[in-house]
Amino acid sequence: LVTSLGAGMNTFEWTITNGSCVARDQVVINYKVMPKAGFATDATEGCPGTTIEFYNTTQYGTTYRWDMGDGTFTTDVNPMHTYNYAGQYKVNMIAYGPDNRNVTVDTLITIHSNPVARFYFRPDTAFVNKPVRCYDDDSYNASVYHWDFGDNQYASESNPLHNYSSSGSYTITLIVTSEFGCTDTISQEIYVAEDGLLVFPNAFTPDPSGPSGGFYDENDRTNNVFFPYHENIAE
Repeated sequence: LVTSLGAGMNTFEWTITNGSCVARDQVVINYKVMPKAGFATDATEGCPGTTIEFYNTTQYGTTYRWDMGDGTFTTDVNPMHTYNYAGQYKVNMIAYGPDNRNVTVDTLITIHSNPVARFYFRPDTAFVNKPVRCYDDDSYNASVYHWDFGDNQYASESNPLHNYSSSGSYTITLIVTSEFGCTDTISQEIYVAEDGLLVFPNAFTPDPSGPSGGFYDENDRTNNVFFPYHENIAE
């Protein structure tokens, strides 16, 4: 019984002694070692677009064939693969050895769905120092919210309230994160106008000379006409 053979050619010799006569012979055994297949990954789950690295730990393998579980294949020893869509993928590695005989090993990769970010705000046109409410009602699969109002102000509520201190155009950005760390981002423009002011007088001094015919002089201080004071009034 011969044990502990090394991979490849193993030469054995034996002798027979009869008195002073010695006879020798040799036999060569080619020991073909089957692969011991195995591999590891840097991750077993992720989000769409995640690239997984595969580390081949197989011993005695000669060539390899990987089925990445999404219809793609490779013969790389240590492949990297990007999964662009949510789902579960069974990754199978075939390790080939002597006489093209093979062994297989597999693992499961889970790619989680991205959340979807959606929102709207009211009013459609905002005014300085008047509140704007952002509504996240249409987002789903979201567990964490990050709002950027475009004026170096931020919030983490699902439906935040915000005041702008200056007029102009701003970009509101919402980033939502799922329980698995997957994210989605959406941005919308908002215009912030100066707040309007309208003040009517509550009395006037009758003009003895009669009506003005609709004419009003802004520099006239006689107060003969009901003329409103206004700022930032469009119509």
